[in-house]
Amino acid sequence: MEAQIQQAVEIASGYSNDNSLKQQALEFIQQFKSSTDGWKHCLTILNSATVGSDAISLNLKFFIFQVFDERVPTLPDDEKIVLKDAVYSYLKYIITKGTIEPVFLRNAVAKTLGLLFVHCTLTCYPTIIKDLLGMASQADGNFNALLTDYYVKTLVIIHQEIGDQMIIKDKNDIQRSSLLKDRIRDNEMIDMVRSWRQALGHFSSPETVDSSNDIETKALFREIVIGILTAIGFYSSWIEINLILDQEFLSLFIDALQKMPPAKKLELITFLHLGSFLNQMQLDVKNVKFEFAQALARLCRELGIECVQVLEKAVTRNS
Repeated sequence: MEAQIQQAVEIASGYSNDNSLKQQALEFIQQFKSSTDGWKHCLTILNSATVGSDAISLNLKFFIFQVFDERVPTLPDDEKIVLKDAVYSYLKYIITKGTIEPVFLRNAVAKTLGLLFVHCTLTCYPTIIKDLLGMASQADGNFNALLTDYYVKTLVIIHQEIGDQMIIKDKNDIQRSSLLKDRIRDNEMIDMVRSWRQALGHFSSPETVDSSNDIETKALFREIVIGILTAIGFYSSWIEINLILDQEFLSLFIDALQKMPPAKKLELITFLHLGSFLNQMQLDVKNVKFEFAQALARLCRELGIECVQVLEKAVTRNS
C-alpha cells in the first residue's frame, strides 16, 4: 500500500503526461484520504523516513500531513496521541538533520499541530503550546530557529482555527473555540507573550542576523520575525492587550518593522489591520493608564511615520 501511495502522489503531482493515469491517481488519492485507516499508512511512511533510511519526496510529505488533517477531528483520543507523538518525532528528526524544509511543508506541519491543539487540548493533551515552546527554547535562554518557526507558525494556525471571526462555524465549534481561548488566556498567555518578546529581540538582533552567512538561515530568521509580528496582530484581538503594549515590546516591534523593505513593511501593516485595530479600541481617555496611553500613542506615531516614508519612497521611484 505504501508504494502505491507514493506512486499515486507523484503521478498526481505532475510527473506524468498521461491524463488518464493522472485521473486514476487522483481518484485513488481521494479514496485513500476518506478511508478510516489511510492515516495509519501515512504514519508508516513518515516513520520510515524518520527512524529508517527511506527517503520520501516533499510532495509525499505534504500529502501525508494533508491526510493527518483530514483525520484529526474524528480520531479517538488514544490515536490522536499516537499521531501527536509521530509529528513530534518528525520534528526532532528535522532538527537533528538541521533541514530547513520549504515554507509550504513547514506550514503543513504547523497546520497539523494546530489541529491537534484544537482537538486534543480539552480532552487528552492540554500542553501542546507549552511543549512546542519548550522544544524551541534553549538552555542559554535563546531559541532554536527551526523549532521557533514551527512554534510561531502553529500559533498562527491556532488563531485561524479558534479566533478568526471571518470563518463561519457551527454552534459546537464556537463553543469549543471559546473554551480554548479561555484556556490560552488562563494558562498560556503570559508565557506566549514572553516568548514573542524574547524571540523577537533575538531573531531581529544584529548578533543573530550576522551569525550566519547562509541565505536560507537568514531567510528563516526573517520569517520568524514576520511570523511573530503576525501572531501579535492576530492574538491582540482577544488576549490582554496590556501585555503587548508596553515600551519594550513596542521598541522591538518598531525596530523590526524599520528593518523591513518598504513594500513588505506596508504589506505587514495592512495584513495586521493595525489601523482598524487602533480605531476600534474606543478607549476611555479618562480611565486609561498613562503608560498604556503613552505606548499606544507611540505606536500610532511610528506607524504614521512608517507609512509616510513608504509612500515617499514610492513617489520618488515613480517620478
